[in-house]
Amino acid sequence: MMKVKITKEVEAEQVDIRNSRGYLGMRNDSNSRQFEGAEPKVGAALALSSERIDKKLPFEQFKDKLVNYVGREFTNGDDIVCIIKSRKDPKPAFDKKHLPEELSEEDKKSDIKVKIQSERIKRYVVKEDELKSSLNKLYNQCSDQLQATVKFLDDYNTKEEGKDIVWLLTQLQRETAGIDSLGNRHITLFKTLRTLINMRQGADESDDGYLKRMKANAESLKLAGGRHVMISPNLITKAGTEATTQEENVELDKFLAALLLSNADPRRYAELNKELLHSAQLGNDQYPTTSSAAYELMCRRSGRYEHRSRSNNSRDNSRHGGKLQFLQRGNTQTPTVMVKT
Repeated sequence: MMKVKITKEVEAEQVDIRNSRGYLGMRNDSNSRQFEGAEPKVGAALALSSERIDKKLPFEQFKDKLVNYVGREFTNGDDIVCIIKSRKDPKPAFDKKHLPEELSEEDKKSDIKVKIQSERIKRYVVKEDELKSSLNKLYNQCSDQLQATVKFLDDYNTKEEGKDIVWLLTQLQRETAGIDSLGNRHITLFKTLRTLINMRQGADESDDGYLKRMKANAESLKLAGGRHVMISPNLITKAGTEATTQEENVELDKFLAALLLSNADPRRYAELNKELLHSAQLGNDQYPTTSSAAYELMCRRSGRYEHRSRSNNSRDNSRHGGKLQFLQRGNTQTPTVMVKT
């Protein structure tokens, strides 16, 4: 009997601990390499860079996993993915979508329309409660060490009381990127800049993995206060004296495109970089101006699309008894990219 009693007391104590963890609510086994967060279906966990956890992913990749999970599992997933993707308060968009419009003075005279409006308001309140509940479930994929780090921040208590999810996401991104809130800011800026500039695509690293790693490092530099480093005002072509946010974003993406190509695996892409350089020197600058265009060019040069096409053709041929199926594209033919073999 005593053994059962102790077990129940321990279980009750553990429940109290879990309930006291605020809107970061973590699992007790996060010190294990097998830690998967409170919901294994997410397929990833969030932790400090120093922690060895098998399911740990960089913040940007973790964010993609979380978006997919919310879209699959949450009944109101569309209402909250915006806060994960862009760290925007979901309430304005939620109200615009679900908040019933005021009845006109004429409609208020109709008992039926008034009753219908009352039901609409009830459904809105239910959805609003579901939204708040869902937001409180989103961050159970973090390790205890990451939880403790965020809880030591000066304004944690204030932000926790207000359930400021946007603030929390920003801090999680900073801490997992290795940006120490208590460290020297200029040293942090230098280290994040060095990491971005010195990164190289590994010999066996996929183009997709390389692109995601570069974007994660670029985000770390922004968080460290170095966004301006990637945007040269002297390179922005405009009539005025001050660039707009949109023009700055375009210039930033041009920088990332150049970085992606310059630091690509030389075994695969040295010839491509040489061709682009020679073409520009002859007055025909063909460098891609966005990181997505640079990524697509790399994929085409590597033969990735060509391999997919051959695989698809082989499957199609087997379905049609080995007969080739040709489609005349006429004027709708898409531009081709020369690929050297």
